[in-house]
This record gives sequence, structure tokens and C-alpha cells, in this order.
Amino acid sequence: MRTAHPAAIALLATSVISCESESSVDESSSARDSAGVTIVENTRPTWQAGDSWLVPETARVTIGVIGGDPAYELFRPRAAFRLSDGRIVIANSGTQELRYYDASGRHVMSVGGRGGGPS
Repeated sequence: MRTAHPAAIALLATSVISCESESSVDESSSARDSAGVTIVENTRPTWQAGDSWLVPETARVTIGVIGGDPAYELFRPRAAFRLSDGRIVIANSGTQELRYYDASGRHVMSVGGRGGGPS
């Protein structure tokens, strides 16, 4: 017996789903087709009553300075992520670097930078 490759199954499922012209994804959303593009409209949030985010009144970590150590000067930061070990990575587009900070905001390292190729 021959088994299907997972990518083939995903492609088939996507094709079948996208062929539906008007369907209900679940009770909080509906999907419709518009010239081959599936549009999903959400009518309510997926979280339940009592679910919430807690945002502290003061920042746990502050990264960034105006004038000072260059490792903390950010120029056009594009994204920040917290890694599973607590480190924070900031994509600093002005220097084209990824800057790594520990959980307390201390600079650990920077990787990347502007290349030498044509601009």
C-alpha cells in the first residue's frame, strides 16, 4: 500500500477548502471565495470569557538609549522577540543587525551588519 506524502495531503486539503464559495469555518467566522482568494471574516474573538493579558504598569526591561553605548542605540528597530530562554532579539534595521540582550536587558551580542555588495 502506498502512503501519501504530507505535502500532497496539505495541498489537496487546501484545494478542497478553497473551492468552497461560501462556508462557515466555525460559529465565529465565515469564509467566502473572491476570484480564487479565500476571505475569512471573524465576527468575534476566539478567546473565552475570563481569558486576558496582563500588562504591567511599568516595563520589566528597558532597552535603548539616546547617545551612549552603541550596543543600546537602536535605529529603525523592526521587530523584537523573546526567546524561550528569556533572551530578547531586536532586528535593528538601521545597522542591519540582530541584537541579542539577556532577560534583564544587558547586551550579549550583535550579529549581521551592512554587506559589501552593490547597493
